[in-house]
Formats: sequence, structure tokens, C-alpha cells
Amino acid sequence: MINPIKIMAKHYIKKENLDEYIEGCNEAKKKAKKGDGYISVRYFQDVVDEKIVVMTAEWENMDKLEKYVASNDFKEITDSLSKYYSKKAEVNFYREI
Repeated sequence: MINPIKIMAKHYIKKENLDEYIEGCNEAKKKAKKGDGYISVRYFQDVVDEKIVVMTAEWENMDKLEKYVASNDFKEITDSLSKYYSKKAEVNFYREI
């Protein structure tokens, strides 16, 4: 594995949907694990503002990440979770230096 890709996405969730969103995150992790090049996916809830959830993910390389993003599993995940957002997520891609 040479220089994996790291993704950090800050999601803003509607308060009334937090429980459903967290359940969906657990399902999203299970689906992501099937992806070729998957290393990890983790979710973190802000301790000050519980409506903020940060997802971190790591993939072997950008090609494998792009292949996964084009998959039906990814589309199902984003469709099921995006309905809980109160505003657009902030997503950044990183490579360790």
C-alpha cells in the first residue's frame, strides 16, 4: 500500500433524524468493507454539537476509491444517508506527506 487516500466529510444532521442517521452509518460501514481497496471507515459525533458527524475513510488509492464511488453500494449509501442532512457536507481528500 503506497500512500492511501484519506477522506474527511463533515455532515450536518437534522436533530430529529440523529438515531436513524447513526443506524445508517453502521450499515454504510458494512457495505464499504466489501469495496476493493477499502481500508477503513469511521464516524465521529461532535461532543459539543451532536448534530455534526464526521466520517473518515481510507482507501488504497484514488482509482479504487473512484471505482467504489461509482458502485451501486455507494449510491445506495449516499441516497439513504443524504436525506438526513440539514445542509451540504464538507468533503476533503488527503494524502499523507
